[in-house]
Amino acid sequence: VELLEQIGLFYLSVENPTDALQVFDRAIELSPTQANLHYDRGVALQMGLRLLDARTAFQKAMELDPKSRTAPAALADLYRASGLLGDAEALYRQQVAITPDHPSAWGGLTLSLMEQRRYSN
Repeated sequence: VELLEQIGLFYLSVENPTDALQVFDRAIELSPTQANLHYDRGVALQMGLRLLDARTAFQKAMELDPKSRTAPAALADLYRASGLLGDAEALYRQQVAITPDHPSAWGGLTLSLMEQRRYSN
């Protein structure tokens, strides 16, 4: 499974989400409770512009690993892009509570607050 994940990550690095998704799906068949595989799958889906499917994959990663160091911010980014600013804010706050040095979570939180015109928070 680890080798499959590395192959999938390679496909992501060369911006080939279709092949990455096939590899991650196979890895998930073999190890369905491994949260990072669902996160990786979400990244491939997002890269392939399958945003609702990416949302589901990130949610599954968070379900399997509530202390994920990556999935809350990834899901929050999708929520913010969809205009679900309150939901995005909550996830960004969750991410920075888990990973205080997560720069994109802090950036996303700032943007979601600004988009809500909540400048003092």
